Amino acid sequence: MNAIIPCPAHLIPSNPIHAARRKAAILRTQADILFAYADELEQYRRACSASENPDGAEAWKRLANHTRTEAEAFHSRANLIESHAK
Repeated sequence: MNAIIPCPAHLIPSNPIHAARRKAAILRTQADILFAYADELEQYRRACSASENPDGAEAWKRLANHTRTEAEAFHSRANLIESHAK
């Protein structure tokens, strides 16, 4: 049987400014999650350094830095979207 999935048209914002602000809020939330995850990766790096595992520490450092870079990109994109929504 084919189920009919109703379109949640009432959930789709019709106001472009509202949609842009919502998108910016989502991007900021994603950035916050990535920043928190980068901090967790940094803890793994410190644990590897403490256990004299330089290869592991370098790998965790690269991952943490990449995660921070992505978070900063999300944050910058949110700022750009909000500035155009005004």
